[in-house]
Amino acid sequence: KHVNHVTTAGFETGLIYGPFTLQAEYIQQSVSREEGYDEFDYSGNYVSLSYMLTGESKLYQKDNGSIGMAKPESGYGALEMAYRISNVDMTDKGRDRGEMTSRTLGLNWYFNKNFRIMYNYTYIESAELADNMNFSQVRMQYAF
Repeated sequence: KHVNHVTTAGFETGLIYGPFTLQAEYIQQSVSREEGYDEFDYSGNYVSLSYMLTGESKLYQKDNGSIGMAKPESGYGALEMAYRISNVDMTDKGRDRGEMTSRTLGLNWYFNKNFRIMYNYTYIESAELADNMNFSQVRMQYAF
């Protein structure tokens, strides 16, 4: 409400070194508002590290600048262990929408180059929550 414009800037990087993959991103968002209303900045970031237990390497996709799924080298698929920590900070100049940090431990099974099953355990800390949260999640993904 009462927003003139929003400026978003970010930096993202990644590294693939054999079975290791490292990805990180930082993003900053500045909100400019109408006269009489406070302007504010929000930010977020993450760092993720994964290791292919079965030795494969993830693929870098030049056409869209992203890191793709691993291509299994055996008929049994490929197994990956992953860890991610992320933070979002929505507090600025008396405008407190909270800050949250989450940590995720994951295990991914790449059945083939298009299909994977993922298990994640996530732990979330936030001063705004009465208790810290944790949950488990199972997902299936088909990429075509």
